[in-house]
Amino acid sequence: MSALWIVIEGLDGSGKSSLAAALASKLGARLLATPGETLEPIRPRILDGLQRDPVALVAFYGATVIARGRQARVLTGRGVPVVMDRYLASTVAYARARDIALDLSWLIKAAPSPDIELLVSVPEPVRRVRLEARGLGPEDRETLHPAFAARVMSAYRELMPRRLDVDNTDALHQVASRLAGSLPTAVPSHCVFEQQS
Repeated sequence: MSALWIVIEGLDGSGKSSLAAALASKLGARLLATPGETLEPIRPRILDGLQRDPVALVAFYGATVIARGRQARVLTGRGVPVVMDRYLASTVAYARARDIALDLSWLIKAAPSPDIELLVSVPEPVRRVRLEARGLGPEDRETLHPAFAARVMSAYRELMPRRLDVDNTDALHQVASRLAGSLPTAVPSHCVFEQQS
């Protein structure tokens, strides 16, 4: 048996990063994110170095997805549970919503699969308030366009057929506690989780 690897996905402002940190704390799990703590401080320089070219950016984020996925699998193989803030579905969903002309089948095949994927959402007025409270960046403004947000969510649903949908409207500690109490702590290698109807 290996430890559990949980991925949390969702639109900007849905509370996924806060939920990932709270859930990791409750589960005693290692918190990972893409692109990762090593690249995060220099990410603006990397983006500028790539001249913010959309195809190059997706390839960069795709590479970080593969690296973090492999790191997650090494950790869970050693018995360390992992909660990851954003992963494969975010990279592909946002690329599709932006109509970036890049075949991402290589990324979908190369990225290790997590054990459980959670798709976090909140009502749109709540998400808008959260985004405005933290200060709107260009990507945040993009997701406030209803058509763009709908395209991202549609892509998430297609990419995550076995996802668990999580309403993140309640207080953070309540949502994290409910999830921590309902998720297993380890996964046998032959086990596949299906969403309950």
